[in-house]
Amino acid sequence: MFGMFGSGKVKAECLGDTLGPMQTYAGLNLHQISNRENFDLQEDAYKLLQDTIGEQKSYLELEKICATWLAILNSVEQSSNHTFSHNRLELENGFKEFLSLRVNDVVKQGMPSGLFSLIKKFL
Repeated sequence: MFGMFGSGKVKAECLGDTLGPMQTYAGLNLHQISNRENFDLQEDAYKLLQDTIGEQKSYLELEKICATWLAILNSVEQSSNHTFSHNRLELENGFKEFLSLRVNDVVKQGMPSGLFSLIKKFL
């Protein structure tokens, strides 16, 4: 365990690092989600990082963005009441476009296999 500050910092970074790409590629503003959805998104993204990469003090920006994007896609799939539930297509297409520009062969080889296995269907 890295303590409250370590995990809290990573959770906040997950959301913060994803704000720009989500707006740019999906046209969605993460500031529009409710406080509860925000909290859940940070928790889910952090858990996804831990489950696919392992517990670390820090993660790469790309890893945090991918985990957060996957977490929001999962939330939208599970709940028709989510703020972005009607934007699933924008989320998926935005993630595909983001990945097409950010993930090359070098990144694919260096990305932890657990996380890569989750994003490869979007490549």
